[in-house]
This record gives sequence, structure tokens and C-alpha cells, in this order.
Amino acid sequence: MCGRGGTVKGGPGPVLRGGYSLFYTSGTYNQENALPTSSLWGLNATIVGSLDSGATPYATVRNPFPAGLPPVVGASKGILSRLGDSIGTIFDQNAVVPYNQQWTFGVQQQVSQDLVVEASYIHILSLKGFGGATAAAREYDLNELSDAYLSLGTSLLTRVPNPFYRIFPATTSLGAASTVTRQQLLLTYPQFTSVTLYTNANSGNYNALQLRADKRMRGGLTLLWNYTFSKQLERNAISLVNPGRNISGISGLDRTHVMNLAAVYELPMGRGKRFLAGASRALDLLVGGWTVSSSVRLASGTPLQFSHPNGRPLRTCNASKGGPVGSRLGDLRDASGKVLNPYFDTSCFAPLPNQFTVPPEPIFFGELRAPGRRQVDAAVWKSFQIWERVQLQARAEAANLTNTPQFGPPGTNLGNASAFGVIQTASTPRIVQLAFRATC
Repeated sequence: MCGRGGTVKGGPGPVLRGGYSLFYTSGTYNQENALPTSSLWGLNATIVGSLDSGATPYATVRNPFPAGLPPVVGASKGILSRLGDSIGTIFDQNAVVPYNQQWTFGVQQQVSQDLVVEASYIHILSLKGFGGATAAAREYDLNELSDAYLSLGTSLLTRVPNPFYRIFPATTSLGAASTVTRQQLLLTYPQFTSVTLYTNANSGNYNALQLRADKRMRGGLTLLWNYTFSKQLERNAISLVNPGRNISGISGLDRTHVMNLAAVYELPMGRGKRFLAGASRALDLLVGGWTVSSSVRLASGTPLQFSHPNGRPLRTCNASKGGPVGSRLGDLRDASGKVLNPYFDTSCFAPLPNQFTVPPEPIFFGELRAPGRRQVDAAVWKSFQIWERVQLQARAEAANLTNTPQFGPPGTNLGNASAFGVIQTASTPRIVQLAFRATC
């Protein structure tokens, strides 16, 4: 990280802060399985235990591979390596380490002796990110069919004479049959079944207004409140072969509103406190010295992503619906099985006519979001002096104190009509635990 920042304070007025920083993302390289591996320098060999349905053993502990192991190809065959099969994933030699640039500017004001408020603007620009057709794959298909050939439609699947037959080894995918699909011969690298690339192609943009109020300990009460209003955008580079499919839009990680409130309060009861100051030792042991804490989290849901076997479906109208989530679970059906209370308007989506149409819709819809999060946690504890050097703490904690359901996202696969618009999961029920801890 490198950066510059400063603080300017003018008398009792507000404090202004600003800064710039540059962060490099090393996690891409040091995470397990983060980088692709080529099949040219590795192999998978299966042990064959018997050739006659178990009547006699074939492989033994002494000799688990009687027929030998297939050779590791390596670079011995040069550009002829893996002809007729998948070449695996190639790591771009010109790839660079992804990085983030961050700008911040804020103003802080002490309102009273124990209350400080602050407002900040944050801008983060993420560049050179590793991406792919899906977030999980993080790879690009270099053997993707060019959109210029999509007008051929179903004729792309027609079997035509295979020019690689009896030229490539019969053990390869492209050398085993006398015919091949027309689509295979129109690919950039028709001699391979697949070629994927791991490279820099994605970028992101995050803007946020952050508000914070901090009430320091006074009268036994501490409060911390913060709120973030933000928007996160991404350039989703879906294809390197067809740049026209690359889309800039809302990120799947975007949460417009996030609010947190945390409080700690020492109850004013017992000896020396506001209430029951003259309590007996026994009563003080029971009611005095308790501390209560609580946290509240409210957050918007993340944007939804829709799918269909033919590609991202068409949106014919605004599918968002109002009302509480509990009335839009998709748990009511008519006699025919049609969902009567879907989470969104399912009639606003139509499938693409075929698999040879480029989806015009964005990857994520900002106006259609999964259910938000509302959760209240609480804890209460007290410490007891057992002996001079031994202290016992009794503690009770409740996660999701109000037992508010945390609903999962609805089904968004238009090809699965029974689950489309239906919320099937709800997590985080109320959990209460009691604990005792002794310290000395």
C-alpha cells in the first residue's frame, strides 16, 4: 500500500480528512487452486482392479499399473500437443496483479463532550481483475463460437465430414469419429475441443456515502451507529471472442443500504448505582453489576440474476412487486400447480427463441433484489468475584433475538417453472446460549 493523507483542524470547528491509497491484490496468487494448471504437465491414471469382473486380480499393490502410466506430454510436441482434445487452461503471460485505487474524503464534528458525528465519501476503482464467463470459473473460452455464425441456427449442430478423422489419434475426441458438428469447424481453434484463458479483464467501481455517530461511555451507555449508502458497478467481460457481449452494470455484490447499531449499557442497579443503591449484599449479588449489549443490522438485498437454457431470458416489464416478503414466498399454488404468490412478477420474463440468440439483458437487475437482512442480536453478562484472584463471568447471548426469518433469494431459473419466483430457504433462527467463564 502507498498513499498520502492529511488532517486539517481549525479551532473548535470540524475536522477534515482526505487520502488516497493503492492496494495490490496478492490473494489471487497465494490461494489454493487459484491459478489454472495445464493438462500437458499432469495426468490422471485410474487403477484397474480386474479385467474379468473381479474373477482374477489385475492390479496389485506391488504393480498397480501393469500396462504402465501414460506419458506426460509437456512441451515435447510443441503446438501439436493435445491435438483433438482440450488444451486446458492457459495463463496469460502478460497478466498483471489486480489492484484497487481508493479515494476518501470526510468531515468529523464533535457535537458534545461524548458525541462525535462523521460523514465520509469513498470511491474505490478496481482494475485488472481476473474474470470469466462466471465468477466461479474466472476463465475465458477462446474457442467460443463467433456471434457472426449464430444466424446459421440449428445447422451449426449438423454433422459434417470430419477432416481430422484418421489424422488425429483415435483416442482423442476429434479423431474418433468420421463426422463432426459444423460448429466445431467454425471455431478459432477447431483442432481443439476447448481452449480457455486466465487473464485480466474485469474492473469495478464503488461509490459510497458513509455516516457515523459515536457516543462514548457516559452514564454507563455506549452507542455506535453507522450507515452506508452505496452503489457498486462492474464491467463484466463475459467474452474475449465476442466483445459485444461484455456488459457494464450493477454488481452482484451491491447493497444499496447498510445500517448497523451497537449499544453497551451498564445497568444502573445495585450498590453505588442510581437504583437500589442501598441494596443488601445478597440483593446486590443478584441484580447489581449486569451489562447489556445489543446490535442491529439492516441491509438491502443483492441484485438478482436470471437464467434459462437458451440464455438470459427477456424482460418484458418491470417485475418488481411490493409488500412484505412473507406474502411473496411462492408457497401458494392453484390446482394446476401454478404459483399464486411469487416473489416477483413471473409473467414479465420470456425465454429467448433459441440458443443462437445473443441475450440483450444485463447480468444483474438492480430493481429486482433478494430479500434484505434484518437481525437483532443481544447479550447480557455479569462478573462475580469468587476469591481474591478468581472471577466468574455468567453470560447469555441470543443471535436473531426477534427470531426474524432471513429469507434466501428466490428461484431465478426460468427453465424451472416450479421454483421460479419461489423462496425455498430461510436461515438463522433464534439461537440462545449460556456460558460461564472463570478467570484468575
